[in-house]
Amino acid sequence: VHVYAHSAEVAGRSVVVYQTPTHPGAVYLVEATRTQAGGCTSKVSLLADPNEKLLAELDLSNPEERWVDCKETGRRVQGWILKPTGFSEDRTYPALLMIHGGPHAQYGAGFFHEFQWLAGKGYVILFTNPVGSQGRGEEYLQGLRRKWGTADFPELMAHVDALLKAVSY
Repeated sequence: VHVYAHSAEVAGRSVVVYQTPTHPGAVYLVEATRTQAGGCTSKVSLLADPNEKLLAELDLSNPEERWVDCKETGRRVQGWILKPTGFSEDRTYPALLMIHGGPHAQYGAGFFHEFQWLAGKGYVILFTNPVGSQGRGEEYLQGLRRKWGTADFPELMAHVDALLKAVSY
């Protein structure tokens, strides 16, 4: 789940918009209540789902998270594979390596409409968080400084190589 918008909390209530890899987002009310033990419980209620009708007509794919060891850099690199809808091991598919902008960006649990569209057209989508991506600390983030296309290249290719070894696409 990726929360990408929220309101300020007022009297234990706030509104959030979140998405998943197969849902571009809906609006929820979150009501938090303190317990006597000092903890907190919350109730989440759907307020609006503007994509409900459209999503009922679509066949979307869930990405599969993969971690790959890059021998050249010595780092373990996060990535995902999004297979075409109706994927079959008996077929071959074209594959696309998607590289996020930045540096200082990252892929995650959000909805990527362009990836879903391409998977729907029969492509295997590979997307990763090589060095220079957020979410792994300052050293990892700064590891691409003045090294675009060189420091990240072996980590991107480690994912491509792992994909090619796993299945012939």
